Amino acid sequence: MKKLILSSMLAFAAMMTAQSQAATTANIAVPVQVTLTPLCVLTAPSTIAIAYTSFAASNNASQNGAVKCTNSRPYKLSWDSTTDTVTTTPSAITSSVGISYTLSITAGATGTGDGNDAAFTVRATTTGNEAGTCATGGSCVGTVQNTTLYVHY
Repeated sequence: MKKLILSSMLAFAAMMTAQSQAATTANIAVPVQVTLTPLCVLTAPSTIAIAYTSFAASNNASQNGAVKCTNSRPYKLSWDSTTDTVTTTPSAITSSVGISYTLSITAGATGTGDGNDAAFTVRATTTGNEAGTCATGGSCVGTVQNTTLYVHY
């Protein structure tokens, strides 16, 4: 009988030792705060080249650009740096060869960012019925008049 009690006590002691050596765990929540600064990035259209013959009717050409904005961020393209009003046509511009033209955003002037490039189209349109200035015997190419396009977001 003493042997039975002794073996039972040894078995119980072994179980208690195994349980007391089991791993103890605790957990806590680790707070993380991410501050996101929204951004829009413009990819400029290529040079818009218009072929124009003196005294001809109006002519135009277009090029595409792209705007990529933070997800869910609304944006507007504008020729004006001081307002987010969509101004798709600035005042007439005269090139170095004396031909006036206007610029317009014909597609994609407003939108909501989704993290991908969104296409927009810029069209340059000559006034028409202008003489222009060209002193050489062949064609003259006017210098590029840079007009700034803004994205408001």
